[in-house]
Amino acid sequence: MQANVCPKATVALSAAAVLLLIANCAAGASDAGFQLDGDKVMLSTRGKEMAPDHNSLVIARAGRIRYRLTAPLIEIAYRRDEIKIAGQPDLIVTDYAGGAHCCYTVHVITLADRVQEDRIPIRDSELELDRSATPPCLRFHDFAFAYWNAAFADSPAPLLVLSWDRSLRRYQADIDAMRRPPPDDKTLSAWAQEVRAKLAEARSDRLDPALWDHMLDLIYSGNALAARHFVDAVWPADRPGKRVFLAEFTSHLKSGELWRRYRLGNRLGADAVFR
Repeated sequence: MQANVCPKATVALSAAAVLLLIANCAAGASDAGFQLDGDKVMLSTRGKEMAPDHNSLVIARAGRIRYRLTAPLIEIAYRRDEIKIAGQPDLIVTDYAGGAHCCYTVHVITLADRVQEDRIPIRDSELELDRSATPPCLRFHDFAFAYWNAAFADSPAPLLVLSWDRSLRRYQADIDAMRRPPPDDKTLSAWAQEVRAKLAEARSDRLDPALWDHMLDLIYSGNALAARHFVDAVWPADRPGKRVFLAEFTSHLKSGELWRRYRLGNRLGADAVFR
């Protein structure tokens, strides 16, 4: 299996749109396009802002439409500008569905005899590109725990990094780029002190999302065992419900769409710890 290698550094380029057109007048319209080998790519803006068909992306060859995407907002985050390598994506496009907190979808488009598309739902997260690799690595946050026992603003969303796998010809989780050494004792002690204080202030039937915020940070950085030990370290001895919490947390973790799609439980070593 061959894959791009994304650096572990947190510096990443924002997914600035290469082409983004927004019409401010309901009657206004604009179009812009470019060639990708024999394909014509056209991004159009029509009508009222954030209407379901406000933006339209069309890919055509020899006058025949091969692909169409409409959405309230479409951005072309990446376009191939080098010699085409078979199987590699030509475009990475994001669309935003509109509405409170939701939702972004990444469209990885490869132009060959047939148009191939891989849709990656990233929900509330904006996409960042790390262009140190070609095709770029994708960086975004997993919002599977949005609203889980907490308000949206307090819901943790750990970082997920994908890199292009040349053998499979699709993006896969880049565990090496996500992995970090476990925090030192001083950092873990500070985290534990913070969570213990918040648990002490919480009602007896409530927990504080700071607990699973740190757990998810540890799990997604390849430190699942440290996350499990962290629960034991911060859970008050006189407080019942730890077993129930762990069961519900584990069930929700494993139900995540991206977690299942990229086999994160197995690849991050969490399946052996959270059962």
